[in-house]
Amino acid sequence: MSATDRLCELLAERGAKWFDADGRVVIGVDEPATVASFKDYDGLLLGMMYVCCTPERAIEATLGARITGDTSDGYHTFDELYHHRAVLFSVIVRDHRELAWKSKAHHDGTMYDGMFIVGIETPQGQATYHYDVDPYWDMFDCKELGRAPEWDGHTPSEAIERIATLGRPTCSLEREPDSDRLWWCSNCHTYHEHVSEFPWEYCPRCGAKVVR
Repeated sequence: MSATDRLCELLAERGAKWFDADGRVVIGVDEPATVASFKDYDGLLLGMMYVCCTPERAIEATLGARITGDTSDGYHTFDELYHHRAVLFSVIVRDHRELAWKSKAHHDGTMYDGMFIVGIETPQGQATYHYDVDPYWDMFDCKELGRAPEWDGHTPSEAIERIATLGRPTCSLEREPDSDRLWWCSNCHTYHEHVSEFPWEYCPRCGAKVVR
């Protein structure tokens, strides 16, 4: 048995759980220690807090089973969540067709087998997802590109944050000339009373983002 396999076995015996942290799948035990990877493993480090490994190895080591599309959190399988995400994003693309695109090739001509990329240009930058061509290609009603725009380095967290900016109204807040307490929202055309500078990032009535 390799040192890596032995370490996984020992962690599993001690009740290790698998989870995702900062884009990595790890397994951990409830003891404070340092972060390390298997490539740095040398000897039996029982005090290790987190051990980086592949998702499959983490699942196999801690749960005794490999992760598949049928793996469930008790409410939904991964396949169900993948399908839900595809349908929901297709609605966003349809409603912002002028900002969206899809392609069967990355900017460098590569692509994962049987997949395509679909993206939308938000005020904060691009947001993209990969989906299986069958059955999702025709679901996305947007322009087709020979090659996708070059990836700007956005993370999954940044992608969903960018999508949230789509359709969000903005407003300017102007102080009423004859008052030092009244502010006028250009979006909902409503006065708000507050002394000094306007304190809110969003209009408390219409929710528009305040552009200062």
